[in-house]
Amino acid sequence: MQVICFSIPEQLNNQIVIRHMNKRFGINGIWDVEVTNDTITSDRAVKLVDVELNNVSIKSWIFDTCKFVTTDGEQIQTDYFGHNGSITVNFNCPIYEWIICNCIKPKAAVDPSKFVINTTFDNLFNYTNDVRELDDIEKILEQHAHLFS
Repeated sequence: MQVICFSIPEQLNNQIVIRHMNKRFGINGIWDVEVTNDTITSDRAVKLVDVELNNVSIKSWIFDTCKFVTTDGEQIQTDYFGHNGSITVNFNCPIYEWIICNCIKPKAAVDPSKFVINTTFDNLFNYTNDVRELDDIEKILEQHAHLFS
């Protein structure tokens, strides 16, 4: 197991590309995979255990939205890179805003438009709706608190 940590300059658009290359499939009689009785017993591969941005895991988002593309052009939804190819993760900054909008909000039970608290002259100094909306936001944050620990 290997942990790779790195920092990148903050840009509006960012991209991480994870490549698995140079696996040999019989060229010059060299195989980087062993099979016994139709079962893989040894393999040269990369298993994506987790990906974090600023200590927030985005692995489930990557698995749901990104595909591993083999050098033959096959697209596979997997976290096990047993072929030569790559997976590309595109994200934007600010990172926490991107995480909330892409990884949390789509799964939230509350309509994202409810994140905006509207106040008009008619309900000036009446905070009942505001408190209700803040309570809803607090519940969402509590549900996803494990992402920010």
